[in-house]
Amino acid sequence: MHHVPRERRSPRTDEEIRVPMTARPPLIDGSLEPAHHAGENEERYRAYIELTSDAVWRIEFEAPVPVSLPPEAQVELFYAHARLAECNEAMAQMYGLESAAQLIGARLGDLLPRDDAENVAYLERFVTSGYRLANAESNEIGRDGLPRHFVNNLFGIVRDGQLVRAWGSQRDITELRHAHDRLQQARRMETVGQLAGGIAHEVNNMMSVVLGCSEFVLRRADLDPAVRSDVEEIRQAAERSAAITAQLLAFSRRQMLQPVPLDLNAVVRGAEPALRRALGDAIALELRLAPLRPIRSDRVQLEQVLLNLADNAREAMPGGGRLVIETSDVELGPRDAAAHPEIRLRAGPYALLRVADTGRGMDRETARRVFEPFFTTKGVGKGTGLGLSTVYGVVKQSDGYVWVDSEPGRGAAFRIYLPLTDAELPAPISPPEPRDTPAGQMVLVVDDEPMVRSMAVRALRQAGYLVLEAESGAQALALMERHGAEVRLVLTDITMSEMGGRELGRRLAAQRPDLPVLYMSGYPVDEVVRRGILQEYRPFLQKPFAPDTLLGSVRALLEARAGAG
Repeated sequence: MHHVPRERRSPRTDEEIRVPMTARPPLIDGSLEPAHHAGENEERYRAYIELTSDAVWRIEFEAPVPVSLPPEAQVELFYAHARLAECNEAMAQMYGLESAAQLIGARLGDLLPRDDAENVAYLERFVTSGYRLANAESNEIGRDGLPRHFVNNLFGIVRDGQLVRAWGSQRDITELRHAHDRLQQARRMETVGQLAGGIAHEVNNMMSVVLGCSEFVLRRADLDPAVRSDVEEIRQAAERSAAITAQLLAFSRRQMLQPVPLDLNAVVRGAEPALRRALGDAIALELRLAPLRPIRSDRVQLEQVLLNLADNAREAMPGGGRLVIETSDVELGPRDAAAHPEIRLRAGPYALLRVADTGRGMDRETARRVFEPFFTTKGVGKGTGLGLSTVYGVVKQSDGYVWVDSEPGRGAAFRIYLPLTDAELPAPISPPEPRDTPAGQMVLVVDDEPMVRSMAVRALRQAGYLVLEAESGAQALALMERHGAEVRLVLTDITMSEMGGRELGRRLAAQRPDLPVLYMSGYPVDEVVRRGILQEYRPFLQKPFAPDTLLGSVRALLEARAGAG
């Protein structure tokens, strides 16, 4: 609620201050209008108070508050003795009520939560400012339990060294605050996304080299066991680095998703073995899966969401506990939108995926920041702070919502809402019979990064391909003039100096419309498409990649070309 300023001028009597909403308030200078104007003034002020869109209120203290006490002690007495004595209808409406009578009598703590540090600081500023505040913000709670944000102007009445009451007005800025928060979040997301895209290109290039060379070494039959162990560690570190980059891209919604109609229950059941391994023997896993209509999302990314939530739950239950995963069909409506005004929630049918643990739980501030990138409550070196950020990114990219309900000591429940679809689930597809790669097929590899190019060339040659290599688009075109009839596929990086992969592909298409071109980049495909560097649905290989991944993509594209031929 709101509070009032210390009157430094002449003390006021109750007759001067006791002004109901239907009577004239004191003037700013403390004087009263002449008596013969009383009726006119009463009508004027009554009309103003009833018609204004601002809230007008009066707080009374059941026991006066000595102004000589420290600010923090005064604030404690505010919460103990302050009650709302009067208000207009506009104020009631701000709290989601129909009439002022429903709000009058509320204690200060009913409206201005004591556990919000910003509110305590707001009241302390009221005291230290001489019981006068202008344009001060407060975080309050309506009688419907929903948060409200107000900007306030208030002053207190001091008599005989004691604060006896407070007058004030307030304006609802809840929607403005939420719009500002959404804008700030969008800006943070965009900043992280730009950072992620920038580092992804270089990091993914280098991780392709590390993963490729590690694989080459591990294929050797004569490798010393101690060396093999070291190389395995190198490969795992490279995979971990690539995973961190992928998590950044997931948070910023720049990773490549392959959304298809899915049975959410089937995804949960399919991930169950991995979830049990991640949780360990001390944590019981319970599935409560209700019949669901299909959703549309990426199966691999949803499995990663489940694993990240399981990892978060395991950290919250070091002594063991229970993790419950349940699904249900739900309908989000206006009340849900009102309960979460910080997001633009679309009403309609959703599949609810609820993941609840019996762990330590979180306070309000931690729960508010839990999806921020790099935010973690783990010790230094024990987490990247990207696991729940990844959850957020995947859910948002799937046009869904996620929020967490948690209190210290009462565990945490993550609620993920994914929109339902009327599309039918795809029929199971039998994998095609593998074909032997025809010996001697020629591949042209184009990349201005020597180490990446060398790794790709080596992998292709070991698999039996004939390989030409070029460090630029111009050199690739020169090689095509001499060997164009023999080249069966071109593998090219997208971002290169002088001539990029897109321009190279355009020129090759003019010469050989039937020539397959496989594009690769350290940037994610969504990013290169968004920036206009590559057209959507072009064959694309995301760096970093291991040799087997490269060979699988090349083989698939050649087989598709042969089938089309």
